[in-house]
Amino acid sequence: AFTEVDDGPHLGGALRAMWGAGPTDIWAVGDGGGLYHYDGTTVVEELTFRNKRYTGNCKALVYHEGFLYTQILGQIVKLSFSAGGISNMVDVTPVKYGDENEELYGHGVPVWLWSGPYTLFAAFDDGATVYPEVLVHNGLGWHQAYKGASGDTLNAGGYSRIFSATFINDGATRYRKHA
Repeated sequence: AFTEVDDGPHLGGALRAMWGAGPTDIWAVGDGGGLYHYDGTTVVEELTFRNKRYTGNCKALVYHEGFLYTQILGQIVKLSFSAGGISNMVDVTPVKYGDENEELYGHGVPVWLWSGPYTLFAAFDDGATVYPEVLVHNGLGWHQAYKGASGDTLNAGGYSRIFSATFINDGATRYRKHA
């Protein structure tokens, strides 16, 4: 059975992603543009951008190799924690070099994040080339894993341990097996 959590009036919209280390350490992100922590009793807003609302804020939350990742103001941020709170936040957004257009728009807006074995995946839309892309971070740097057709939009992505494959949907569902 599910037990309802009193989240108070401050969430400001639907939750979009959650991750938990246990029943007293659950993190969530949502439409309100914030990062929330549940300690088993109370939901506390740990991070918010009240004066900088942006529809791409905090739409995904991924745990990968000891850190949580989310999108904030068009960037991918890596969060570390201590004593139940955020201790460090680092921008890990891949940079694209080239002409003025590429440097201004880069890979685009991160729209989806997920993790697989030893890798962090990030899906981007609306970049300099208008092609949706999936980039993968293997601990050493970002590398392109997929580039869609012009005008496509990446709707979802994820990893399946059962199939040992990464799945994406850009209007059609596609997958790539892992070794």
